[in-house]
Amino acid sequence: MGKTQTGGDGHKGLLILAAAMALALAALTYFLFVVHAPEDKQTSSAAGSQASTTPVAPRWLVPPPRPIASGETDLCGHGWVNQDEVEGIRAEARAAADRTFSLLKDKLAASPRERESALGLYLQRSTESLIRLASASRDPQVYALAFLSCGYSRSGACESLSAEQWAKLEPDNAVPWLLVASAPYNGITRDDAIYRASAAQRVDAHFPDFLGMLQWPEIRGQAPQTRSVLAEDLSGLRLTLPTLPLSPFYRFCNVPSVAEPSHMSICNNLAKLFLDRDRTMIGLTVGVKLAQSADWSPDVVKSLAETKTAYQAAYQAALAGRMPQTADRVHSDCEEQAAFEHWAADIAGLGDRGVAMKYIEETAEKERR
Repeated sequence: MGKTQTGGDGHKGLLILAAAMALALAALTYFLFVVHAPEDKQTSSAAGSQASTTPVAPRWLVPPPRPIASGETDLCGHGWVNQDEVEGIRAEARAAADRTFSLLKDKLAASPRERESALGLYLQRSTESLIRLASASRDPQVYALAFLSCGYSRSGACESLSAEQWAKLEPDNAVPWLLVASAPYNGITRDDAIYRASAAQRVDAHFPDFLGMLQWPEIRGQAPQTRSVLAEDLSGLRLTLPTLPLSPFYRFCNVPSVAEPSHMSICNNLAKLFLDRDRTMIGLTVGVKLAQSADWSPDVVKSLAETKTAYQAAYQAALAGRMPQTADRVHSDCEEQAAFEHWAADIAGLGDRGVAMKYIEETAEKERR
C-alpha cells in the first residue's frame, strides 16, 4: 500500500505542538490553495460543435497529483521523496534552522534598540546581561523580559529586579501589580496592589511574540522545511511561557468583605478590565468569574458566560475546521505548512479571543450569503 505520510517525522512534531490546530486549518487552506481555472470560451462555431460532442478535460492551475509510490512521503520544497530520504532532509533542515535562529539571536542581542537587544538576550538566555540592560532602562517591556527571564523570582543575580520596580515603570498595567499582590514587598500590601491593578488600563505581560516571529523576513526567506523546524521551535518556546498567578484577585473578590462598597468597586473594575482590555480566552474566563464575584446581575453574568462558551466553541471550531476532509484528495505538506503559518499570524495579530471573534464573524457572514 502506498504511504501517504505528510511532512515527515519533524513536521509531525509541529502538528503535535499545535495539537489539533494545524490539522484543522487544512480545511481553511482549501479556499486559499484549491482554485479551479474557468473553462475556455468557444472561439468558433466549429469549435463549439466539437465541444458539444467531445468531453473537455478539466484545466488545473497545478497538475493533478500523480499516483503515490510505495514508501513515499510528501515534503514541501522537495515533492514526493522516498521515506528513507526524509531523515537526511530533516537533518539538513534542522541544521539550517539552528544556524538561522542563532544568527537571528545574535543580531537581536547586538541591536542598538533596547527592545530588540532585550529579546535577543532573552532568547540567548543571557540573563545577567539582560538584567544589566533592564536596570539601566526605563522601558517596561525590557524590564518585563528581564523579570520573566528570572522566572519572576529575586534570587541570585535577579535580586535587583522586582515587580514593584516594573509597576513604577508601568503603573497602568495590571500585570506587575498582580505579581506584587502575589508576593507583597516593600510595604505594599496585597489589597493596595489589587486596588492599583483595578485602576489599570491594560493587562500585558509583555511575553515575546514567538508565533509572530514566523512572519519576520529572516524566517520567511528560509526554505519550507527549515521554516517548518523553526515553527516547531517557536511553538515550543511559546509553551514555556508561564501562567500568571491570578489567585490573589480570586481570593480578594471572594471574601465576606466583598459586600463593602469599596471592595465591590475594586472587583467590578477588575472584571471590566479583563473583559474589555484582555484579548485572551483566559482573560475572558477571569472577567466572567470576577463579574460574578462582584455581584453583577444574574442576567448579565449568564450572558457573559454564554459569550465565553460561544467563544470557546468558536476557537475550537477554528482549530478543528468545518469542511469535511475528502478521502480522494491528498492534502499536501505545503498546504498544511501554509495553514499553520496562517493560523500563527492570526494568533499573533489577534490573540486567541480575537481568533474566536473572527471565526464567529466569518461564519455569520457566510450564513448571510
